[in-house]
Amino acid sequence: MLLLVISVPAAAHFLLNLNVRIFHVDHRADGLMLYARMPMPYLVADKLGEIPENGMPDPAPFTTNAMEDDLLVHFVAWDQLREASSGLGQIFADSLQVEAADGLLTPEVVDTRVHVLGEEAGFATLAEAVAIFDSEPAWPPDGTRVYVGDAVVDVQLYLPGRFIDSRIQLIQLAGSWPAWSGRHG
Repeated sequence: MLLLVISVPAAAHFLLNLNVRIFHVDHRADGLMLYARMPMPYLVADKLGEIPENGMPDPAPFTTNAMEDDLLVHFVAWDQLREASSGLGQIFADSLQVEAADGLLTPEVVDTRVHVLGEEAGFATLAEAVAIFDSEPAWPPDGTRVYVGDAVVDVQLYLPGRFIDSRIQLIQLAGSWPAWSGRHG
């Protein structure tokens, strides 16, 4: 009898239980307000620390790691988000390249919200997106364990400037987001 045992390093990944990206642009006299919704793994999956021999890497920002059935899993770190949720929004802002006729624009994070999948408010219209940021964040109770793949992130970004008859192009630098462009004016 021959017994062959092969051992390979485990590769961690974040489960994705929702695959939606929604963008709304509110054109204002002093600039653009961009509202975006995306699954949390889009923002943090590539930020997991190196996986050492013990299999427990440093967690990605705003997450914690645990072992379940000998598998590495990732949970939302609600305590970190309560303290500095704008940091998650900054990860999104840093992953964007926004270009107008005058050159590259630097998005400013206005607000960030994180929701448990299935408990998030509507985001299909601009009015729904705006309404999310007009209310206080609804954080889950302390001790709530939510897989990162079951979390949805809403980000509100401001792009200052005047964009009359300007073409705006939004490109996601990290990940697999498609480019978006539109005409303002």
